[in-house]
Amino acid sequence: MGMGKSDVFHFHADYWTTDNTLNTEDLALSFSGDQESDAKFPEYNEVVFDEYLTVFPERTYFPPLSSNGMTALEFFQTRQDVLSGGNQSVTGWEQWEPLNYADHFSNNSNNGVEWYGVNGNFDDNHRGTYIRWGFRWNGEADWSSPDHSGGIGSIHGSAGDNNMCAGQGIYNGDDSCGWTAYPAYLFGRVN
Repeated sequence: MGMGKSDVFHFHADYWTTDNTLNTEDLALSFSGDQESDAKFPEYNEVVFDEYLTVFPERTYFPPLSSNGMTALEFFQTRQDVLSGGNQSVTGWEQWEPLNYADHFSNNSNNGVEWYGVNGNFDDNHRGTYIRWGFRWNGEADWSSPDHSGGIGSIHGSAGDNNMCAGQGIYNGDDSCGWTAYPAYLFGRVN
């Protein structure tokens, strides 16, 4: 699957939950200038991969996750709490350090809460934190005001992250609130 800086693969898009395809002839998946493309290939619906990996060409990647014997169609409809709570770390999370909030997963001094996983369709969806694969966190000890969320299949767009005005200054050095989109590739690997 390839995601441009669009909202084609937002959280509620039927591409995550329906046996369909998009732009299957677009094997090059360009992410430059006006040539950004979105595509979903038949393998998403049909192949049971051993693990999945998301790569963000402008940023980095999410560490691979086991498929648990599921096709991507099944995988991204199943809630998986890879990390939930506080003062824990995700292998490879340091790859997100340029976004400044990555240290909250390993150095949470405010007793805040974090979540990293798959199909995060939270009951509260406070400030738009639904995400198909990614994270959300809050500097306080509850989910009443999540500060950040990001990954693929967000409520805001196909891939990117959302600053909910926590004053972290993570978007190009300024404190503006909002969504920052970037392209992403979703890969499946078979051993």
